[in-house]
Amino acid sequence: MHIAGDVQFAAEINWLVENVRWDIEEDIARLIGDAPAHTIGEAARRVLEAMRQFVASATAAGAPPGAPGTGGPGTA
Repeated sequence: MHIAGDVQFAAEINWLVENVRWDIEEDIARLIGDAPAHTIGEAARRVLEAMRQFVASATAAGAPPGAPGTGGPGTA
């Protein structure tokens, strides 16, 4: 299987998220407080989950989203 473009980048980010543990909320909380840091952390987790779903759906389809013949946006 060959993955290129945004799907590859998303897969690499996904690997980093799954294998590198950094409590960014704690570091941000030192600068802006607990409540705003928690809000930012929740938003970041939602974005990461969306990226995971994107990678999973793209790799399950066997082609990057938007590739010709996949029926996605930008297809012919």
